[in-house]
Amino acid sequence: EIERSARVEGFRCLTAESLELEQRIAMNPILDALENIDLEPHLAAVGEPWRTVIGTMLPPGPLAVSVGDLPSVQEQALSRRLLDAFSLLFRSLADEQPTLFLLDDLHWADATTMATLQFFLRRWPRSKFGIIATTRRRAMSGRDPQPFSLADSCESRIIELRELSSAEAHRLLSGFGRNRIDTSSANKLCALSGRHPLYLTELAQDYLSGRLVLPVTEADAFTIPISLRHILSSRTEGVDGPALSVLQVLAVASRPLPLAALGTLLKLGLDAVADSVEALSVRKLVQVEKDRAWIAHDLFRSAIYRALSQARRALLHQRVAEQIRTSRGSSAANELATHYDEAGDSSRAAEFGWQAARHAFERGAIAEASHFYALVTRNESDEVPRAEATAMLATSLHLDRDRGRANP
Repeated sequence: EIERSARVEGFRCLTAESLELEQRIAMNPILDALENIDLEPHLAAVGEPWRTVIGTMLPPGPLAVSVGDLPSVQEQALSRRLLDAFSLLFRSLADEQPTLFLLDDLHWADATTMATLQFFLRRWPRSKFGIIATTRRRAMSGRDPQPFSLADSCESRIIELRELSSAEAHRLLSGFGRNRIDTSSANKLCALSGRHPLYLTELAQDYLSGRLVLPVTEADAFTIPISLRHILSSRTEGVDGPALSVLQVLAVASRPLPLAALGTLLKLGLDAVADSVEALSVRKLVQVEKDRAWIAHDLFRSAIYRALSQARRALLHQRVAEQIRTSRGSSAANELATHYDEAGDSSRAAEFGWQAARHAFERGAIAEASHFYALVTRNESDEVPRAEATAMLATSLHLDRDRGRANP
């Protein structure tokens, strides 16, 4: 709603969603948000060396290859150089048009994105650039509380998400199918869902589509436990093998995939992939935009991923990695290292982990460099490069002021 109103008011809206699997890829949400912006005038406006610093973070393309060599700086200034560069870029965007950056799932943002936003907040310029982000406290269990320190440093609003009241649940159901849900059926749906808003919405859609048969009496509804697993089971019932395979690959990939890429991964023709995606779309399990498909809700994606056996998960990570390597090559070293690590392919994980770590370190994404150097030490079998990775891990941790881990 904020985005819709802002666009009407003439704001440029940069939108991004942090992903759990990609929380160690430096600047991922910011780069996703900038994907459809013509950055050439803004890179020219910020000038050198900032133009090159930003350009080397961009995915392969005209802007990324037209920059020069990174200027040499002392290691202690690496992070500051990157943060200064993107702060100048934000100002340039706002000078051209009032801009909002809307970031969902802040708790999964990478450390460099967090540092960039905090750096910009502390030096907030007199320009029309706003940051609006959402986060969930329970998702931060056991993780660095940095996203909440960002939330605590600026205006924030905590919304307690709870089950709906009986009146609220019935009001929500009244909006479905032009009041095609009678009172008795509404009571049963409320009982089945526990008035959990997501479950209630999904069950109502299943009921209206004929996929859900309600208990005969309202009393029976209270004895039937409902969960995300039950909803998924009802939706996947009758789905053929190829469609289930498509669903599993999308859960492992964790981001939208072109239909052609799905066909390559699963060794299926485009017609078979399209039929599978269409069947999953009818069941509200995937969403489709042009030739790309993704799982409709992150809770569904997480549940499907967790339900995979360890062997199946490793196999799919391997296939996704091979598809990325074929289509994008080593430019996606950070994604490749992550997928090969999950697949248990140590040699490939170490190979691309080295590339990802060096790329991150040279550009000032020190926290992400530490992560990938640690990944190399886990996967490298040769003791000499493993020792080198250990030394670079210690250096990165010291630069990131994480001496508790660096000193040992």
